[in-house]
Amino acid sequence: MTTKMYLWYLQKPGGHSSYPSPLPEAIGAILTMTKGANNLLVSPGFLSATYNTTDSFIDSLASATNGFRNHYSIGFLRGMGKGDYFNRLSCHEKKINSATCPLSYGPVFHLKNASEDHRKMIFIYSYRNKNLAPTIYYPSMSLTLDDAKQWLLHIQVNAIVIGSSNFSYATYFNTNGSSRERGESDLILMAHNSNNPSSNFSNIIEGFSSSASTHNYLQEQFSESVFAEGVFYGADDNPQAYLNDILLKTLESHVDNVSTNL
Repeated sequence: MTTKMYLWYLQKPGGHSSYPSPLPEAIGAILTMTKGANNLLVSPGFLSATYNTTDSFIDSLASATNGFRNHYSIGFLRGMGKGDYFNRLSCHEKKINSATCPLSYGPVFHLKNASEDHRKMIFIYSYRNKNLAPTIYYPSMSLTLDDAKQWLLHIQVNAIVIGSSNFSYATYFNTNGSSRERGESDLILMAHNSNNPSSNFSNIIEGFSSSASTHNYLQEQFSESVFAEGVFYGADDNPQAYLNDILLKTLESHVDNVSTNL
């Protein structure tokens, strides 16, 4: 089957509490329906800033994404926040590595010459062969872009979230009434291939079909969303290669001096 591209637009209305929050629920649907084959690599924008909000965010995200049933990893690219970005990242590392958290930490790309990056993206990926994947977890020093490219050769990007939501409790959840709920909007690109378990989004696609009454819970749960099949004009007619290329371009944009040795 030829891989197809699907577009899933999600919004969280502002001005009131909207739980369950649509973006983590949508990510949870992807992880669950692909039977835990995928992981997350986040270009976070801004991260939660304190231990309390980080704990609340990771706990809520694990719950929304069925983290206790489907173990997956969360890795990070460079975000915003000048010097305190790494302090914020250490909060996430401590929480994710705690004994009570079902998630795994990594890989984290501390790329050499990396500049601040404001984009908010999540790359949902699987390993082509996890047994052969290079280990880039817990780097003790900055990595080169070539290191990141080597890792990219071993993965397949199956979906990408692009939008306005920082990877933080305030923009994903913020349901405790302490401040005004923020409106957010995010777009998910999904490269669907029914022959590949890690990119088989059939249940999600059927869930937005008017003829699939057994999946109407998706239409009800994501009533504010829009779902459509995209027309793909790729050089090799492969949406998954296109998504991998978006990650490559993102990695390249993080470094001031791009290496081209690989």
